[in-house]
Amino acid sequence: MQEILEKIFSSPRYFKEVVFFIRAKMSADVDELKDHLKIPSAQIKKDLESLVKLGVLKKDARTLKYFANSDFFLYGELEKLFEKEFLLIQKNFGKILNKSGNIKVLILSGELVKDFYAPTDMIVVGDRLKEKYIEKTILELEKINGKQLRYTIFNTKEFLYRVQMRDAFIKEILGRPRNVLINHNGFLDKLI
Repeated sequence: MQEILEKIFSSPRYFKEVVFFIRAKMSADVDELKDHLKIPSAQIKKDLESLVKLGVLKKDARTLKYFANSDFFLYGELEKLFEKEFLLIQKNFGKILNKSGNIKVLILSGELVKDFYAPTDMIVVGDRLKEKYIEKTILELEKINGKQLRYTIFNTKEFLYRVQMRDAFIKEILGRPRNVLINHNGFLDKLI
């Protein structure tokens, strides 16, 4: 067991790869992982084969895709650990994203709160927002999450208009599970 844990936690690459498969709960081949994690193919292939030997991953011989081995004896513990790590990242995400302009509201929903049927994973409301900075920051969160995120950006005026008009999209998001990371001066509370 010590060898497995040392291997996973001593290498940033191994850690990223294991987190990807356990958090994303999907399979991927070397090229898909290379594009997602920005690690050279040759290195990924070597790492993945090593993780298969350790029992952390499995490989589908037909499709050549790798996936987390849910029968691995530490799978449940790793899953819980990575979930807690992601919750900490989400908390910091609000602070980091707050540098992108005058954010009034930041709502995490959908994938980020395990509501897989929500129409978006994140809503950002504010003024003078640096959209490139927001996109870059969300891209980093996608790498950690292991999946592409759907996000929606509103300026304050447009968001208020949609709330007043009882827009179906806004109404659905506000009626679903969500995590409000930024609620500047109770902005959202005044609307609901």
